[in-house]
Amino acid sequence: KKPVATRADFAALLAHQIALSDFCAADEQEIYIPDIAKSWASREIQQVVSCGLMSVWSNGEFGPSQKITRLQCALVVGEVLTKATGGQKLISQFVDMSSPYPDVSEKHEAFGSIMLATIRGIIKARADGSFGPDEAVTGYAAMNIVRQLKSQL
Repeated sequence: KKPVATRADFAALLAHQIALSDFCAADEQEIYIPDIAKSWASREIQQVVSCGLMSVWSNGEFGPSQKITRLQCALVVGEVLTKATGGQKLISQFVDMSSPYPDVSEKHEAFGSIMLATIRGIIKARADGSFGPDEAVTGYAAMNIVRQLKSQL
């Protein structure tokens, strides 16, 4: 079984592979995140959360050791491309489109981000034609997602 990437892993990949300073203000307000103090990636998590690329949960925690899912990666792709290009229409362009994925409704809140990530080839659909939003991402897949994303900036 392939090792699964965590939310901390993905935050660190983003922070180290993508020039966040190109589209995040240097004076972004730090957000207190109670569960990252002992994480090896606390600095990187703080950077991506302050920049608005990844978010904390409703309880204010980040969940650094939780698996990162394909849905969460798609949301990050949407945020990065929107911030990097200033193009709010990147995600809203899919509003009237039907979903090509049997497991993701066009009414899903992340539908635009999922479509953007897959149409651009940053995240590929699964072999059976589904998207697999809740599927955990392997470390290898996480690195490929970040590389593909970086190539489009």
